[in-house]
Amino acid sequence: MRNVKIATVSFGVEETPVTRKDNIAKARTCVHVARQENCDIILFPEWFLSFNTEELTNVMKGTDAGGMFKNISEKITGTSVKEISSIARDHSIHVVGSFLLHDDAGKVSNTALLFDRKGKIAGRYDKYQVNPLEKRKGINPGKKLPVFKLDFGTVALMVCNDIYFPEIARLYAAKGAEIVFWMTMACGPTEHNLETQFKARAMDNSVHLAVSNFSYDPPYAPYAGRCLLGRACIVNHDGNIIADTGHQPGIAVATIDLDKKRLGWEITEADYTDVMKEDILKQVRFNDYAAEYVNVSRSRRS
Repeated sequence: MRNVKIATVSFGVEETPVTRKDNIAKARTCVHVARQENCDIILFPEWFLSFNTEELTNVMKGTDAGGMFKNISEKITGTSVKEISSIARDHSIHVVGSFLLHDDAGKVSNTALLFDRKGKIAGRYDKYQVNPLEKRKGINPGKKLPVFKLDFGTVALMVCNDIYFPEIARLYAAKGAEIVFWMTMACGPTEHNLETQFKARAMDNSVHLAVSNFSYDPPYAPYAGRCLLGRACIVNHDGNIIADTGHQPGIAVATIDLDKKRLGWEITEADYTDVMKEDILKQVRFNDYAAEYVNVSRSRRS
């Protein structure tokens, strides 16, 4: 048995704007609760320290000077990253969250960072599939799909729009990822649409998947304009949701045995081994798929 205890946050959003300092304090409280539950790792949603701040609202609406994300981004050595590093170290827990960062050349990325139990950055992932709004406002897409080895297993990170691109999760599984952490602020088009997608990413690739999003209190009511879903949840490699906050703010917690066989391992009609990567990779025709992608890409450019 290789047990890992995961916490994922449905990050509550106030009715009025807050500051980054407010969100940092809330994050610290969440980490404290997760550590009391003896969790090994905690996941926060996309831009969890910037969400519902006036500065982010102004950029989204284009009412700040220039309306670009660079105006509210930080360097990786900035205050926000240091604060979360400190929280991870103080509680001896891995922490995952998404930040708006820029480098020395001013290039902006939507970056997920993974902090280890000592507060050091153990992994960085720049969002691969940025959406059109992000592109217009200066965010550059990532170029790598890394996996990271931690003291309990191998993990990978996805951010929001990535969930719509099945190739990302498939490649992570091929590289040995056992858990994928997906941070988002997605509202749909419906919650059922999103649930179908993240369960499929887990089930198709035999990876466990954790989801973190934002929520209201009182909760989700799209007919009243309250569209934040919450639904922080943990999905096992059979596609079953084993912990879920529902639409409320809160923390979902579950223990996963990374050595446990997937129920449907025999579907591949391959060897006994499952956590299915070894089995399914015998059948996935990556070379053929790659050739087809090249052909399609060329035809679209011509």
